Amino acid sequence: MPDLEEPGRATLDAYFMVHNQRKPKVKITTNADHLIRHFLTGTHYLSVTPRMNVSLPQFRGFGQFTLQDFDLQRKVGIVRRAGIISTPLYLSFIELLSKRTRAVDPSA
Repeated sequence: MPDLEEPGRATLDAYFMVHNQRKPKVKITTNADHLIRHFLTGTHYLSVTPRMNVSLPQFRGFGQFTLQDFDLQRKVGIVRRAGIISTPLYLSFIELLSKRTRAVDPSA
């Protein structure tokens, strides 16, 4: 599960409260994909990860489920100082981020 301070975790906790359901018992809090895979392999634990992550190689072989009426849209953006010259690496990163975002949400 994500840390308590993260918006996704707060939204998930609120989801269970609104639906009068007991919140899941959290064993491990992390956002590190390699740790999630390590702790899930060979267990019956459940985890939370963005839909976009499910297609990544490190999650191959894992099943997925969705919670009815649960939808968390995260905002992604880039903040930079004014007057900074754009480098080819910076422009490539923006293009990659834009493509990945559109792949998950075509309206983005």
